[in-house]
Amino acid sequence: MCLLSRALRRALIYGFAAFLFVAIVDAQSILGQPSEANHFIETPNGWTQPKTPWGDPDIQGMWPISFVGSVPLERCAGGLGRGRAGAPPPPCDTSKAFLTEAEYQERLDATSKQVDRHAAAIAAGNFGQALQSGVTDPTAPQRQTSLIVDPQNGKLPEMTAEGKRLSALMKSSWALPGETQEWDSYLDFDTWDRCITRGMPSSMMPYRYNNGVRIMQVPGYVILDLEMVHETRIVPVDGRPALSPRITEWMGEPRGRWEGNTLVIETTNFKAGARRPTSA
Repeated sequence: MCLLSRALRRALIYGFAAFLFVAIVDAQSILGQPSEANHFIETPNGWTQPKTPWGDPDIQGMWPISFVGSVPLERCAGGLGRGRAGAPPPPCDTSKAFLTEAEYQERLDATSKQVDRHAAAIAAGNFGQALQSGVTDPTAPQRQTSLIVDPQNGKLPEMTAEGKRLSALMKSSWALPGETQEWDSYLDFDTWDRCITRGMPSSMMPYRYNNGVRIMQVPGYVILDLEMVHETRIVPVDGRPALSPRITEWMGEPRGRWEGNTLVIETTNFKAGARRPTSA
């Protein structure tokens, strides 16, 4: 079902007009032995970033984002260590961008001992549970402690007053604590409930399923083809300005630029999500 935590969506609204997305790290900075710079994966000696026939860095391919599904959005927001025998979780360092080798190995060991829930459900004849577990994309432990890397504390900024106002107007079938919901119109369901769009920046983040992202390139454009909801972001990289703010889209209006081998996408002109009109 096309459902997303309303609390998360609320946390992602600040009244900002732009959102930056770094698609690939600068290849020249990650050559060499495994380190934090290349997420501890050794880069072959002599490797250089391939180029398209027209000279842009070539980042084409299939890049599923489920592999970071175990990484929380914010640092020290839970999910990176729980206390033993009911004890509170250990203190969390907001400046710690990566797990230590020992911490990472501990998570790898714990994952290797987990039961295959899909196979177990099939063996037990619980086909309903098998279906639910079978359509969930697998994840793997990662060293990264948060999806947010800038600011350096891995935290979302505080919402502005405008962000809080917009958040209060949002609709979803997932009720917040103490919330009384009403279902008088299709506008009482948001666009994700209606399988129209996950919107931005949610579409950049992993979900339970449909995490495939296909990147294609043609001169002047990078195309991000998303498996979820079959949405496609067509990103001009030729320096053209954004259109009038009166023209809005569910996924916003992206404009990309190359900083070395790094693709940075700035997105503006977002179409407002589902919210009930207010009477004058």
